[in-house]
Amino acid sequence: MAGYMKSLRKRMADFKGTIVNSAIAGGTVAFEEILNHAVYYCPCVEKSELGSCYSTSSSQNSSYQCTRNPNRVYGLVFIAIPAVALFFLSLAAHPSLWKIVTGRRVRDRAVRARRDKICFTIVDVCTRSMIAPVVWVCYSLLDGKYYACSVTPLPYHFDGKTYKSCQNVARAAQLLYSDAYRDNSSYSQRAGWIVLGCSAFVAFIGYTLSRYFYPMTYYHAKYYDLYRMHEENEFDDEMNKKAQQHAEDNVKKFMEKHRAKKLWDRISTIFRFHRNCDQRALYSYLHEFILDEERNESPVIGNGVDTVATEATESNITETKILDTVAAEATEPNVTETKM
Repeated sequence: MAGYMKSLRKRMADFKGTIVNSAIAGGTVAFEEILNHAVYYCPCVEKSELGSCYSTSSSQNSSYQCTRNPNRVYGLVFIAIPAVALFFLSLAAHPSLWKIVTGRRVRDRAVRARRDKICFTIVDVCTRSMIAPVVWVCYSLLDGKYYACSVTPLPYHFDGKTYKSCQNVARAAQLLYSDAYRDNSSYSQRAGWIVLGCSAFVAFIGYTLSRYFYPMTYYHAKYYDLYRMHEENEFDDEMNKKAQQHAEDNVKKFMEKHRAKKLWDRISTIFRFHRNCDQRALYSYLHEFILDEERNESPVIGNGVDTVATEATESNITETKILDTVAAEATEPNVTETKM
């Protein structure tokens, strides 16, 4: 059993990227289903509101131009806006992007990343961030409701018996859609499968080409990825320990003495990162105060006169010690003779 679990963990590590991407896709589908059942409701449009635009319930005559504006906007919003939002959320979740952007304005010119590295990283991050938006668009088209709502003039079945007005639609326990709506829904599903297939093909070709031009072989690239992962984890662990110890030392130094109210007010103010006169990074007003206190309590180095006086005093003390030693040695033979 232990061997099986070890093998399973190894397999999961080998397909970590696939598992993460599948989790993103599954989460996107689950979110779409929740949104669909919780808030989706295609606006009701009556025949009188369409005027001469409406002729029959056939989907062939239910052209996009005849669709009433609320339906059109409502359907397209459900398809496009969540996809755009998911793209930017996925973009913001990639640390590589923030490694390039954070502090770039004040970064030393000699260590700034080259333009080719920046462009490659941005393209890579944007490509990875397209997973959730593409899944959302594909699933929305496969669902069929959003597209059908946006292109169907009369989404509900107004035949005089089923529904006579939008009030009947609002009171209905189960909605009955028109033939045009169902036909447009089937067109949407066909488009969804096409988009899904094309996206999978493009993603596979793009990934294959990226691996083909990779500067390392398979196991070397695998070792490189593992090293980067462990280095990042170790760096995070060490930073966490160092930051915790640093914060504990500063808090203990502040709390070991009675502090005036103005000092409590000083460390309670909203902090903005800056550096002191020694160009040391300051992480809080408490940190700044502790550094100032340590600087003020440190012994001050004297000027040249004081140094000379000190050296002269030390010289006199040394000379006195030497004379005492000589006198003691001269006295010892006399003491010996007396004993004899």
